[in-house]
Amino acid sequence: MSIIKWNKKSYSVEVQELDDQHQVLFNQINDLYEALEGQDSDNTLDELIARLLSTLRIHFAVEESLMRILGYEGYAPHKVIHDQCMGHLRQLEERFRQGDREAATELLQYIHAWLEGHIREHDRAYSEHFLSQGPGGLLKRFW
Repeated sequence: MSIIKWNKKSYSVEVQELDDQHQVLFNQINDLYEALEGQDSDNTLDELIARLLSTLRIHFAVEESLMRILGYEGYAPHKVIHDQCMGHLRQLEERFRQGDREAATELLQYIHAWLEGHIREHDRAYSEHFLSQGPGGLLKRFW
């Protein structure tokens, strides 16, 4: 069962590594959704939330590094958006860890809506710049 489904037309930024990372995030969001729907244990939910936030932090670091390396002018505002997202997610994670199970559902709803909108509106904005900065294929697989 899925709450979010990857498709190239809607979500590709035309940089293979970043597309791959976005797909991993979609899969982890779906894992959390399935665990919540299945009434999985708090320990399972905690592990899934921690994994999702860890993956998101790594993804943001990779994306922001590429922005700096490739001289993307939209780096600073993009980083602010990332920082705000992580701050909100950390607050929800902390509420969950303090016993508020509803915070896990709120986290899922937030990251689902946020990621879909963010890729379409903000990440796709850097795509052309990234691809213009190197020979064809340079950014197809970064790490």
